[in-house]
Amino acid sequence: MKIEHYAHTEPKLDLFDYFSGKTYAWGQFQDRSGEVKRRFKVDISGTIDGNVLTLDEQFVYDDGETEQRIWRIERLGDNRYQGTAGDVIGTAFGESAGAVFNWSYT
Repeated sequence: MKIEHYAHTEPKLDLFDYFSGKTYAWGQFQDRSGEVKRRFKVDISGTIDGNVLTLDEQFVYDDGETEQRIWRIERLGDNRYQGTAGDVIGTAFGESAGAVFNWSYT
């Protein structure tokens, strides 16, 4: 994906504005054949302190398991970001363009 291809899409995403306060998400894990293996919902609380966005993510899986992930995402400028979370290896890197955000981590 070349993120610059989306620079003129609307509405323009401001990551900090979008995640400030409460956000809710739903998702699923699929195997390579596309079979759904697990579903989840996430309650996200976002707080901002200067150029750092903290996301407290509370996962609930369809089998009843729960999990928490806390992201600390720093705005680097020029629509670039970096972040860390306790269960993520190393540093995540992200970039936004227009309405699109690309976030990569291990």
